[in-house]
Amino acid sequence: MLNVLYVIATFIATIIGALAGIGGGIVLKAMTDLFSPDSVQVIGFYTTVVVFTMCLVSIVKQIKSGFKYDLPMLLEISVGSLLGGYIGNSLLTVLLRYFPENKVQLTQSIILFLTLIFLIIYTRAMPQRQRVKKPHWLASFGLGLFLGAISIFLAIGGGPLNVSLLVICFGFTLPTQQFIRLQVSFSHRFQKYTPL
Repeated sequence: MLNVLYVIATFIATIIGALAGIGGGIVLKAMTDLFSPDSVQVIGFYTTVVVFTMCLVSIVKQIKSGFKYDLPMLLEISVGSLLGGYIGNSLLTVLLRYFPENKVQLTQSIILFLTLIFLIIYTRAMPQRQRVKKPHWLASFGLGLFLGAISIFLAIGGGPLNVSLLVICFGFTLPTQQFIRLQVSFSHRFQKYTPL
């Protein structure tokens, strides 16, 4: 029965994520926390597989449609995200070793809630930022590092977080931010399948 609930939750999360343009990871994480008796690491694995698959399909679709992107900047953000994924995973592993799982899950939920509240307030209150034509490589790498670490630590795809911070930091347009968001999510999820 639990497997059926995971399939239903994945289906609903991917539809909501696609319609809202935020990805399905954050929706899936919230839904699985409600019904799943599985551990934080098992839930994280399920969301990782779902987000990784969604990102891979979306990236291939974007490239086939002829979307143009800045490859050096994309690589800087992706490498940062990949390394950030290792940091976030290591932090989660250490916390699970020293604290009860329910406390770690509560910490994840609180950080996620506060992050989303900040992003909602910031994007509503602040004026639209001018697009940064060519961000410094260190800024791109640093943003990727942060996004990868927090997304893996929170066991989400990072959709709303990635989109909001790409707009806040670099003022990207919707098509650019969506493509980079997918690449960032793909990169930090990729680390789950590759040893460092």
